[in-house]
Order: sequence, then structure tokens, then C-alpha cells
Amino acid sequence: MAITYNPTTDKRNLLQLFTTTGGGTVFSANLTASTAFDLFSDTAVANDAIYFGIDKSFSDLYFDIGTAMAGTDIVLIWEYYAGSPPSTLRNFLPVPGDWTSAKWQPIEDLQDDTNGFTVTGANTVKFPVQMFMQNVAVNGSTNLYVRCRIVSLTAITEGGANQTTRVQTNWGRVYIKDYTESVPCTFSEVSAWLLANQPHLSSTRFGSSFFDFKKTPLRIDSPLTTINETVEIGNWVVTGCEKSAGTYLYYIRSGTKIGDRAGIDGSTFILYSQSNDTIAWFNANSKCYGTRFVSRLGASNPSGYPTPAGEFIDCNIEFNAYPSVSLIGYNNKWVNYGTYIMQSFWNPATFLGNKFILNSNNLGLIYQSGWDAKEATWAYKSTVAGRLFQKYQTSSIQTYNFYDCTPLPELGKTPDLGSPTLIQFDGSTIREIDYRGKMFFYDSTAGTFTEYTAAVKTGGAGNVPINGEVGDYLCWYAQTSTFDEGYEYLLTVPEGQTSNDYEYVWEYYGGGAWRAFNGATPFQSQRIIDRTNNFTKSDNILLMNGHYNNKVTTLNSISAAWIRLRITKKGTGSPVITTMRHYWGAAWCNDWNYKEWYSAVYKIVEQDGTPIEGATVVIKDKDGTVALTKTTDSSGLTASDYILTTHAYFDDDADLSVAPAYWGRGKQIGYSPFEIYITKTGYETYYIKKDITEKINETIPLKKATPILFDTEGKLYQKLNDTNLGAFRDMIDGEVY
Repeated sequence: MAITYNPTTDKRNLLQLFTTTGGGTVFSANLTASTAFDLFSDTAVANDAIYFGIDKSFSDLYFDIGTAMAGTDIVLIWEYYAGSPPSTLRNFLPVPGDWTSAKWQPIEDLQDDTNGFTVTGANTVKFPVQMFMQNVAVNGSTNLYVRCRIVSLTAITEGGANQTTRVQTNWGRVYIKDYTESVPCTFSEVSAWLLANQPHLSSTRFGSSFFDFKKTPLRIDSPLTTINETVEIGNWVVTGCEKSAGTYLYYIRSGTKIGDRAGIDGSTFILYSQSNDTIAWFNANSKCYGTRFVSRLGASNPSGYPTPAGEFIDCNIEFNAYPSVSLIGYNNKWVNYGTYIMQSFWNPATFLGNKFILNSNNLGLIYQSGWDAKEATWAYKSTVAGRLFQKYQTSSIQTYNFYDCTPLPELGKTPDLGSPTLIQFDGSTIREIDYRGKMFFYDSTAGTFTEYTAAVKTGGAGNVPINGEVGDYLCWYAQTSTFDEGYEYLLTVPEGQTSNDYEYVWEYYGGGAWRAFNGATPFQSQRIIDRTNNFTKSDNILLMNGHYNNKVTTLNSISAAWIRLRITKKGTGSPVITTMRHYWGAAWCNDWNYKEWYSAVYKIVEQDGTPIEGATVVIKDKDGTVALTKTTDSSGLTASDYILTTHAYFDDDADLSVAPAYWGRGKQIGYSPFEIYITKTGYETYYIKKDITEKINETIPLKKATPILFDTEGKLYQKLNDTNLGAFRDMIDGEVY
């Protein structure tokens, strides 16, 4: 069993090390790779400083002092560059009252074993990870920094020098190793070890069950149990974007599992982290039952993006999660899931019964290919008008299946407060606008580009050629940065251009090469829909572009996300286009499907509750199509199956002129009301017509059928004698003999 702090194996090289002269105004070159350099000049003055920079939060600096610093009344201060704490936290922290903007702050919990660089040999300036660090530009290099600055001095005779080894730093992390399930570690044990072995650190324990590990990130590599405790983690690097030294809760054992989908007595973890900075990490060994994760600024500004893995059961989770595909996640409540990027962690076998409380305007962004969600429920605040999903850059054909979930909202509705639409497309509104980039025609023989940007816009003069020699091409871009959405263009061709025997290939640049729409490999795009009939009539062209990296390339000295129409076979005549308009925000221009399914299980019984075997359940949708057919077993039960109740999908035939146009090519079909028939020979047929908006688990009693007979005069009689039902018998006064 072992607890260690800042082990030698975690030492890291700095990215920047600058010394200064002239009152801190003249900087040296970057000395981070140097083993021998002067710390200060022998003529140093007040405000001369040494700067130590790296890209992630850090702790301790390791020196090898070869020449001791000497002088009279030299006062040094160690500082770090800090962002301003959020206003909601400022009153709860031991910080100056005027700390309302980023500034250099004294390092907290400092222990200088070099004694102001006066002790020679290998020594360490000790300090934990500092709260609220923020990027700052020093000598043209932006990173996280600490510095040692001369505050005042009477005289200096020697500025001191480092020798032999380069200055390094560390993560400031506490390692917990070699504990077992039978003898696990505890937070009390970690806190006591730090107090005994790293006394310069602030206390990490308050009372019997509150622990503050904000300045000492943990790496739990063997079992650690926690029950009904409160634990603060995270150092709130204001810059965010993976700047924090994360806490690894790899073998955490929080709470008690009391059933397959229930847990109690878990601890509360308070996360000090930015929404784009991962502060907590988990793996397949993590186990959290009845545990709460709270973002320090609340659900409206959640931490992110931890990756829940292992088992999370019956937990309250208040961060922007990035769950592992292997997560076993039952009956968790996820608060403010609004900025999460949905991926394939929706494993319908192990991610069940999860509830999502939306404080923002959507459950998730759609980046990846399709997935299945099962038994998920969601609720919006009454003050939020949003969408369930926002469709963003995507790859391939996407199908999203919802099994026994909260009913899908209506596609294409304008969101009301607390009542979202199903999906909104990136770009806010899909509107037809003038082409907004630049367009050129490339003459492959001459090797020249001719600009046609002005001509192709509405009201432009002249035609834009789509004719020439094989290898010539028309090229354009909508924006200079990578544009990962689909494209839709409205092209106008001249009257009379009713034939065109030129052949072309539509191409985009991706992954280091030009690739064709309708390409043959999975990397390449999905497809192209050309309604211009090869530019013989004015209409739309849809380019179903997938999500790939490295789409920017350089043509005509312009780096942009280019598209080009290249001639592959020279035809006759001189076909042209006159204008090209496009739809901005065309993330919807990809194949997508949202399908809503509900399970159905029936138990068919006699009036006294006796199971009926062999009864048939048939469910038909509103169009009379059979959606389900099942027969009961000896227990009177049908096998479970799913019924498709709603289907929203990309509709390339949609009329974009019909309001609301900004929902693009989306169509939603509902299959309710359904007709349900339950039959069995000798029983009356059960029939009901209803909408299906939740899973079905019903017991239906059937009535025995009453035999009837008609006499020779057409009168109807109940057959009281149930023998010889299949044969004709004489009837007197309604009685068969």
C-alpha cells in the first residue's frame, strides 16, 4: 500500500524559461533546454524576474543551484498569473477583495528549499497546483506561468546560476497504489498522509467528512472507498481547454450498490472546472452508486468533459459528460446535458433508465453516426425554448432509434418555453442567400484562374463557364475555414440550354486528397442529388458532404474549403450557369432518420385470470399495415417487440419555400392511431383503437364466445346446449334437440 506525491517519474520539462533584466523589461532567449544559465544578472534591479511556463497546470520547480545568489536585503516573491475568480465564488475564497481581473498573485503554500537560490545543489521550490491559473503572453509565448521576481534589494554581488540539470516541474498529483478490495484506501488516509509528509500544503480535511483536494489532484490506481463524504476537486484553470491537472478516479468505490439499478450513501464530488476543461477521469474500474457530482458554478455552467466509465448507478451527474461506450449506466439523472456531443455510448443493453434535466436548449449535438437510446427520459425547464438535438457536422447515413423513451417532440415546430422541437440545424436559419464566397474557373492548359465571383451573384453580368477542356474546372468556397456540413445550391441556367453532353465530377478536398461525391470508399462523401439534369434546367443541387478533417487546401493562393466541378469529358457547345445561390446553415443536408419505438407485451387471460395460450395479438398502424403479430405462450404472454410509432427523416423532395423554411428538408410521419386485435377461437375478439405514446405492458381478459343459431325464419337464438355445435339440429322455441 502506497501514497506518493509528485513522484520523480512525473517530472516534466518546461516549455518556456525566460530571465529578464532592465527591471523585467528585457527578456532572454528561451532557456528551457539549458542546464547552465544565470538566474539573475550580477547587476539585477527590482522587478527583474525569471518566468517558468508550461501548457498545463503544474506544481514544484526542480533546480540544481551551482552558484548561490548573494547580496544585501534581496527580497524575492514567487507569483503565478491568475484569472479572476467567478463572481459567485469570490466571496467564498481567501483572495484580495479587488481580485476582479487577471493579475499576478502570490503563490499559495510556497516552500522554497533553495532559500532564495542561496542553497547550492539539487533543491526544490515547492508549491501545489494553484487555483484560477490563466494563460498569459510572456515574451511572445502564451502559456501558464509562475515567476520569481525581485521585489527590492540593497545590493547584489552574485545573481546565482543553475548548473548540470535543466529546470523541471511536476503535475502536483497524489498517487494511491497497491491497496486491495479487502483493505481499500480512504480519503481520510490520503489527507493524513499529506499532512505528515507535505506539511507545506494547506489542510485537505475539514471536520470528519469534508475533503479539499483542489490543489492536489489525485490518481487513484487501487481501491479507495468513500461513503457520505464531500470531496472538492479541480483547480479551475480559467483558460480551460484541457489545461487542468485532472483527478483520476480510476478505482473509486463511492456508495453502496443495493440492486441492479439502485445505490445509496454515495459521496458528493464538487468540481472546480471550466465547461471545456476535463477535471475528472474514470475507467472500467470506477464504481459510483448513489453518488452526486456537482459543478461549482451550478448546472447553468457545468464542468466538462469527464468520461464516465465502469458503473454509474442511481447517480446525480451535473457535468457535461462524455461517457464511455462501455459504461454501465442505470437510473442516473444527468443535469444540463446541453453541450454534450452525442456518440455511440448509447448502448441499449447497459445504458438504461437515464433521466436528462435540460437547463440549456438541447440534449445534445449530433456529430457522429447513428445510435440507439433506450428507456431515456428528458425534461426541459419552463424558461427554455430549445430543441432536443442540434444537428451539426456528421458522417455517413445516420439513424437514431429511441426505444421506450420520452415521446419525441414535433419536427419543425417553433420551440415554446419548456417545449422543444425535435431537431434544429446548425446555422440557426436555413435561408437562401447570394453566393458568399469566391468563384474561379481554372484553365488547365494555360494554368490560370479567372474570377467569376461577381458574375455568379444575383444581378451579376455575364455567364460562368462550365465548358472547356478535360481537366478544366469551376471552383468555389463558402468560407475559408473547414466547412463540414452538406451543401445545397440553387443554380440558374440560360433559357434554351436544354441539352448538355459534357461530363463532370463533383469534388471536395479531404484528408490530403481530392475526393469525389458519390465516391466508392467510406471516407468519401455520401451522394449528390442533381435536379438540374446536368445543367439543362434551373434547379437545386445537393451535395451530401460527410464529416472529415483537413478539408482546407490552397487554390489560386487562397486557403479554403474548396469545392470544384471538374470536366471529365469534353462535350459540344458552351454550357454555362448564370447565377448560383446557396442555403446557409445546411447541416440538414445529409441523410438522417429519427425513429421512435415502443415495446409491447400482452398477457391474455380468462375472465378469472387463467392464462390463455395461443391467442393472437395483431397491431395495425393508421394505414392498415401490420406493425406487430404475436401469439401467447403457456403463460398467456406475448414475446416483447417494438412498434415504430414516429419517423422523422431527411426528405430530399421537401419544398423549401413552405414555411418554416429553416427546418429544411425534414419530414415527420406518425403512425398512430393503431388498431389492436386480439383473437382466439372460442372467444370474443378484443378490439381497440388508440395512439401509442408509451410502452405497452397490459393484461387483457377475453370473454368466452356465446354460440348462436338462426331458425328457419331468420330469428337469432343463444345456443344453450353446447353439444353438437357443428351439426344441424331441429329447434323448438329456441332450444336444440
